[in-house]
Amino acid sequence: MTYNTQGPFVQTAAICERVIRGVDGTVSIISLLDTWTVGAVGPGAPERMEPFDLNVAYVLSLKAGAALGRITVQLVIESPDGLRSPQGSFDATFTGDPAAGHTHIWDLRMHVEQEGLYWLDVVQSTPGVSGQERLLTRSPLRVAYQRH
Repeated sequence: MTYNTQGPFVQTAAICERVIRGVDGTVSIISLLDTWTVGAVGPGAPERMEPFDLNVAYVLSLKAGAALGRITVQLVIESPDGLRSPQGSFDATFTGDPAAGHTHIWDLRMHVEQEGLYWLDVVQSTPGVSGQERLLTRSPLRVAYQRH
């Protein structure tokens, strides 16, 4: 097995309820999430989950390693039925310090229409170079419906 020893490397990839940014640049991740449960109570509770908007944050911290130059990082959400929805991107430039990094926070409003496992994929590409995409990491978020 061969490993990518060049970088950039993922230091943090987290789905959470919210993020606090300190005046000193620190980032505090509040309430990590890997499951979101929607409940309905009573005899009139629908058989199936009704669509809703889920507001979460996604925190990504990268460290350069031996990576040099500019990359584009994109977040893509894959729904349980396999549909992929880009959520935005940012550019990061690495200048030679292996410990230097970038932290990016996406404030997401996910329109959830179905139960199941959602994947948040972080994909790296190099501007001007096609076909060079690389999956940096995937984060799962399971949406469950409980009818009582």
